[in-house]
Amino acid sequence: MSSYLLILRRDQSQPLGLPQEEMFARFKQFTQGLHQSGALQAVERLKPSAEGSTVRARNGSTTVDGPYDGSPESVIGFFLVEATDEAAAHAIAKDCPILLVGGSVEVRETEIFLQQ
Repeated sequence: MSSYLLILRRDQSQPLGLPQEEMFARFKQFTQGLHQSGALQAVERLKPSAEGSTVRARNGSTTVDGPYDGSPESVIGFFLVEATDEAAAHAIAKDCPILLVGGSVEVRETEIFLQQ
């Protein structure tokens, strides 16, 4: 089994297109299904990009920029899942409710960076 990060993006300047309660219910069902299958490792929703900032290092100095109004498609959250291969991770991503409102899911395999 491998781990995959499903990065959810959506244009937050556009209306959701579904009632917020319905979208929440769909995400809850999606998350519960992943949990019951044993695939879910972690899930988090991010606050709007207008509340975030970016830390950069350039020419020996560090700056903090932001908050921003967001790019057309900003990251709104993520799921960390276990899947047998990339095709299985894509199958999980295809069921993500964000796709119902014009969002996207980027699928990225993870690898161990440091052993604990």
